[in-house]
Amino acid sequence: MKTTKQGSIIKGPNWPEPIVVKLIEEIGDFFHIVGATKNSGGEIEKNYPQDYMRYFKEAKLPNGNTGNFQKYAFEKAIANVTDAWKKLYEGLKTKIIVAQVIRNWNLDTGIDMNINEKTYWV
Repeated sequence: MKTTKQGSIIKGPNWPEPIVVKLIEEIGDFFHIVGATKNSGGEIEKNYPQDYMRYFKEAKLPNGNTGNFQKYAFEKAIANVTDAWKKLYEGLKTKIIVAQVIRNWNLDTGIDMNINEKTYWV
């Protein structure tokens, strides 16, 4: 964050839109940021660990690659859970086998523990 200065515009998975930085300062192992959302003008003020963004930009992903956690893991998890709930809801009208929708997933690896096959993160 040393290169970020007052007036800089930053983006990140924690904010709904880009942030215009009003103040950024290092406080020990943290950085304190004060800013406003660029489009709506909402106020932002929070402390983050120095290496905070590294966990989002360089996260180890379930497929073994390294990438943006928000884009490649969190959003995928939301899509998978939403899909499962949709199938369960639609299954109320028909005969559904719940075990075919809800599996024994290891969410870190995406492996269905019952069949030892990667099914969640594909």
